[in-house]
Formats: sequence, structure tokens, C-alpha cells
Amino acid sequence: MLTTRSELPFVSPLAGLADGPVGPETAQLWDWSGRRLLDVRGRERPEALQKSAAPEAIGEAACVQNGVWMRLRADRWFYVALSASDGAEIEEPALTDVTHAYAILLLRGVHIPGVLAQLCALDFDNRAFPDHRVAQTSLAKVPALIVRLDAEVQGYLILVERSVAAYVWEVIAGTLTSAA
Repeated sequence: MLTTRSELPFVSPLAGLADGPVGPETAQLWDWSGRRLLDVRGRERPEALQKSAAPEAIGEAACVQNGVWMRLRADRWFYVALSASDGAEIEEPALTDVTHAYAILLLRGVHIPGVLAQLCALDFDNRAFPDHRVAQTSLAKVPALIVRLDAEVQGYLILVERSVAAYVWEVIAGTLTSAA
């Protein structure tokens, strides 16, 4: 099997647009692109996930030491590193490093559910979309993966394909500005 690794440094698809957080403290948007993102597929639970706290239920996320495992389907998991410097090596035939294929946006603040509701048909009420919930949906008319990860305030990771990252950033930033 051919294995290649790029020696080029990661460049965010939002370079120039996202020099810092956008929006008021009650609803902020951050560029988290470049954190390690792994796509794991297979009918059987891959060996890399056997000893980890990866969730059993579809649509759930579980925090581990350096990141978050999400179960999207019966045969698909995603991992997002919560640290920009996470260099954890997981060798698994079913695993693909897709860090360069996606942009990761972080939305935090008490007003974020209302902002997301303007851009997405999901119900972001605490009962319908609790902490550690994952959904594949359409956000601003493009496919997106939304993960709720609360810390001191409500937080959401939004994963979108690299090619639409600038568009999604501008739509969310515009919604934050008009809501302020």
C-alpha cells in the first residue's frame, strides 16, 4: 500500500478572513482549521477504537484525552483533535487523515443556538440537541457536520469541506454581526 505525507505546512482555507474571533462574547466564531481530523470506516469496530472511549451510539460524541471521537454511522467515525499540536499517531488500515480536506469552525456563546437556527433546520434546543450530540446536516445550504461540545459556555464545532469554508465563514460572520 502506498503511503504519502505532505511536508508542506497546513494553510487554513480561511487565511486572511479569520485572523481572530468574530462576534461579541455571547456569540463568537473561531477558525480551528488545521487540527487533526481522522475519518475511520469499517463495519467492524476498528482496532484503533477498541480501547478508546469512542461512542457506541450513532450521533454521539465522546471526549478523549486529546480530542473528540464522533460516531456518524454504523460504519463511520470521525476524530477531531482539540489541540492544534496533537500529533497522536494511530495506524489503522480503515483510517484516513482528512485534516487538509475540511475547515473546522468553532462557535461559542449563549446566543449561538439562535444564530445556528437562522442557518440550519435543526432544533438546537437543549433537549433536542444536547451536549455531545453530532448531526450531519445542511448549514447555509452546504453539507456540514455539527458537534455540540460545551465547556464553560455552549460550543459547537462545524466541519465543512475546504472548498466552501470561506463562504460558510462569511455567512456565519454576517449572521453574528446582524444579530449583535
